Amino acid sequence: MTNVTKDALVSIFTNAINLHATASKKHLCKDPRNLPIASASVSAEELCIDNTDDGNSERIRPSYDEDVCKNVEVSEERDVRKSIAQYPTVNINCINCIKSNNQEYDSKSALLDISRLARSSFCFRRLTRRCCFVFLVLLLYWASLLLCDDELARHDDKFYQSALRDWVAQNEALLRSEYRQRAETARAVCDKLGFHSSRYNSRKNSKRVSLKRVNWEYMYWARKEGLLYCKVPKSGSSTWVYNLLRLAGVPNTKLKTDIGLHKMLRNYYPRPRSKDEALYRRSLKLLVVRHPFDRILSAYRDKLESYERDLLYRNGYYHKMYGRNIVRAHRNFSGPSHGNRSEPTWREFVSYLLSTPTSHYDEHWRPIHLMCPPCASKYDVIAKMETFNEDTQYVIHQLGLEDRLSVEWIHASGSSSSADIAKTYYSQLTREQVLALYEKYRLDFELFAYDAADHIQASRTSTTAMSFNS
Repeated sequence: MTNVTKDALVSIFTNAINLHATASKKHLCKDPRNLPIASASVSAEELCIDNTDDGNSERIRPSYDEDVCKNVEVSEERDVRKSIAQYPTVNINCINCIKSNNQEYDSKSALLDISRLARSSFCFRRLTRRCCFVFLVLLLYWASLLLCDDELARHDDKFYQSALRDWVAQNEALLRSEYRQRAETARAVCDKLGFHSSRYNSRKNSKRVSLKRVNWEYMYWARKEGLLYCKVPKSGSSTWVYNLLRLAGVPNTKLKTDIGLHKMLRNYYPRPRSKDEALYRRSLKLLVVRHPFDRILSAYRDKLESYERDLLYRNGYYHKMYGRNIVRAHRNFSGPSHGNRSEPTWREFVSYLLSTPTSHYDEHWRPIHLMCPPCASKYDVIAKMETFNEDTQYVIHQLGLEDRLSVEWIHASGSSSSADIAKTYYSQLTREQVLALYEKYRLDFELFAYDAADHIQASRTSTTAMSFNS
C-alpha cells in the first residue's frame, strides 16, 4: 500500500473541503466523488497549531480558494479520495490525524483517522442542531411569556381604569368637597396677604403684584371641551399636554414620545387673551400642584443631574444655560474632588437656588404661585400629584370625556418610592440649607397645604453634612 506524507494528507483533505464549499456556492466540482487529489500544496504558514492538553494534537485551518478546482493535482490515491468523498462536509479545523511533523504513515491509518474524524464531526453537528433547537424552543417560550405578561398588564390596566371610574362616580360628592377645601385654603392665604381686600396697594406690594395677575403664558384653553388648564412644569404637565393633544386630534404616531410635545401644544391652543376672560368663566379651571421640595428635586434629576440625558432630549440646553454656570459659581474646587463630573451636584444646585432670586428661576423650579397664582384665578379643581389618578379621573368625568381620555402617566416613577428618593437627596443638605429653601417656597407650602417636616428631618446638621461630603 502506498504511503502518503503529512503534507499530502493535509492537502487532500483541505482541497476536498474547499471544493465542497466552493461547489455549493459556484457549482464547481459538483460531484464530490470525482474530486482530484492534490499533492503537498499546503505550506506550514497555512497551518494553525493549537496544542491541546495531550500536547500532541494539531488543528488545521484551511485557506479557502474559490479557484481551488483549477489548482489541484491528480494522484493515484483512489482509496483516500473515496473515503474523503463519503464525508465531504467534515470540519477539517478539528482534524487530528497528524501525529508529528515528519512522521509518515500509510493510507489505511489515514483512512481510519479520517473516518473517525468524520463520525465525531457528524455527532458534533447533530448535537449542535439539537442545541439550536432547544435554544429556539426556549426563545419562543420566553417570547410567549413576555406577550402573556403584556396582555395581563393590559388586562390589569383596563380593570384598574374601570375600577377608578366607578370609584370616582360613587365618590363624586366627597371629591367635590375636597377640591372646595383646597380652594378655600388657597383663598385664606390670599386673604391673609390682603390680595382680596379693596385696600390692597400694589405699589407697596410690588414684589407680590404678580400674584394678583393671571399669567396667560401658562394658560391653555380647550374651548369645545370647556377646560382651562394652567400648566405647571414637573407637576403632571406631560400627562395633561398629552391629553390636550389627543383632544385636538393629534395622531397617536406623533404622541409616542413626549419630546417636542410641549412646544407642539401651543400650535393647537393659542395663548388666551385677557380681554376674553369672561368666556373662560364657564370653563372648568384646572391646576395641578406638587410638593415644592419634590418638584425641585424632580427638576434637578431630569434637567441637570445627567449631561448625557440633557444632550439626548434637549441638545444640552440646560447644561449650557445653567449647568456650567452653577458649577463655576458654586463648586469648591479646593474641596473634595468630583473627578471629571461636569454636571452640578445636588448641593451645588441648591446653593444656586438659595443665591438666585425666584424671578430668575427656570419654569421647572420656579415657584408655582408665580406661574399659576390662585389669588388671581379661582380654580375649580386644584389637583395634586399625590392624588393624581383620582383628580384626573374626576376632571375627565366632569367634562364628559371618558370615551376620549383615560388616566395615563406619561412620566411614570421608578421602583423606589418618592419618599425614599427625597430622603436620599435631602440628607445631603444641612438643616440650614433646607430651612432657607423652605423660605424660598414658603408661599407654595402655605397656598397648597404642604408640610416640609419630613424633608427637614432628613437633613443633617452642618458638622455632619460637611463630614458626609468630605
